[in-house]
Amino acid sequence: MVCFVIFRTDSIKKALTALADLVRHGKIKVYDPKLIPSETVEKIMLDLCGEIKNPKDVNIVAKTNEKGGRVIFSLKRIHPPAHLIVVTSRHDAFDAIDSNYQNYRSLRGFTPPKKIIKS
Repeated sequence: MVCFVIFRTDSIKKALTALADLVRHGKIKVYDPKLIPSETVEKIMLDLCGEIKNPKDVNIVAKTNEKGGRVIFSLKRIHPPAHLIVVTSRHDAFDAIDSNYQNYRSLRGFTPPKKIIKS
């Protein structure tokens, strides 16, 4: 089951760290992270949460094949340095993100962390 994870933060460095934390410590595989426009994220936030406390400068969306509940459980354990939102097919915003996903700009600078081989 596909779901999207939206990363909201103040700097690209924190966003890249949050992506790496989700992959390495949360054991969640993310695919093709992209920059998403702030206006789109604000609409999603209003739809899901009803309010926006702090607008953020950097907004990234990444696709994952994990179930939404597993992603949320992983996020509770790792506490990444960004505000993360999990959007599943149960949310109205899912179709909007899915249909526009290819139009978003690709994120440069993120490479999934390498596996640690214990010797």
